[in-house]
Amino acid sequence: ALPTSQLAAASLEGFADSVWVFEAGRYPRLKGMEKTAAAYVAAAPIQFADDNQNVLQVSTDFTASILNSVKWQVLRDGVASSEGIGVNIDTKGNIHLTGSVSTDTLQASSGKIVKRIIIKLAPASLFEGKGTEAEPYLIKNKADLMLLASATTKNQLSFEGTYFKVTNDIDLERDPEFVGIGINDSRTYGFAGILDGDGHKITNLYLDKCKLADNGTVPADQRTKYTALVGILKEVGVIKNLRLYGDITGYSNVAGFAGYSYGTILNCRNYANVTAHSGNLGGICGYNEKGTIRDCYNAGKITAGYFNAGGIVACNKGTIENCQNDGEVGVENTTTPTNIRNSTVPAVLWRPTSAPSRTCSTRAMCMLQNTLAVFRLGSTAPLHR
Repeated sequence: ALPTSQLAAASLEGFADSVWVFEAGRYPRLKGMEKTAAAYVAAAPIQFADDNQNVLQVSTDFTASILNSVKWQVLRDGVASSEGIGVNIDTKGNIHLTGSVSTDTLQASSGKIVKRIIIKLAPASLFEGKGTEAEPYLIKNKADLMLLASATTKNQLSFEGTYFKVTNDIDLERDPEFVGIGINDSRTYGFAGILDGDGHKITNLYLDKCKLADNGTVPADQRTKYTALVGILKEVGVIKNLRLYGDITGYSNVAGFAGYSYGTILNCRNYANVTAHSGNLGGICGYNEKGTIRDCYNAGKITAGYFNAGGIVACNKGTIENCQNDGEVGVENTTTPTNIRNSTVPAVLWRPTSAPSRTCSTRAMCMLQNTLAVFRLGSTAPLHR
């Protein structure tokens, strides 16, 4: 997709002058209709400070075109106003960020003609640093990590191409208000930034995304799909150089670092206990969809409700290299028998596909409840921990 700076230029390659009217600062308009209110509103762009920003991630003040008296407002509680949650708009089309992480709806209008644009706001002032590789945003304490979690999970910001660096060991104190990073029920959203733990650890992480009913069954609204430090790791997303301690519980696609991953996980160590009342759970990743996992280690206890549990990954369609599991891996009845399928037959402890898995090993006990299947897999020399 072309940035606004190109789409709102005085000319545009591939668009014929005989069909379109071009004017700097506006999107192209169809000839013969270029002077209608609909054309003025449709052609009015918003201009971000640089081409790295877009409606899914806005970090600095920006402008909107008010040519031909197009009026810009922001919706608040369904009412058009100059003041929103995350932005304020003046009469000249200057849009100022308030400093709040939010999702706001902008409205451009001329008479009865209206268009609306949803924008996701993450002001650059949220964290110390600039979010670049040379000057990453600094995650210095629990408050910073909670803020990153809220921005990505509650406001569905992806932070694509944005760099974060953990600068201290962080104790989350088993705070139930920590919602996880990029946790959504749809894989449309997820974390696409680069999170570098810099060798630090996160302790007392507590995520319980699947609460049982009084009768021991899993209610429909508790059948969460992605639970981990990062629920969904997008293609360009990276987690590296981080250690994790705590307790993580979900329904399916549950793990220490990424519930579902398209991205890259490097040199990460999981010591957290991970439980899924259904399945697809691993110490590092629940489901690795074309992602890469390298130089990772698990010592946490891995417990599935009835299928697909792995020390490193439960289901792999990507690449796993130089990883080791020393954590106990098991499948047991975590819910009542009415909610269990095939609980008395051997479940899949790790389900590889044709994707490569190189120089990986496990030294841990693997157990299946209600069966005679108790065994130990062969191992190689342990990884550095």
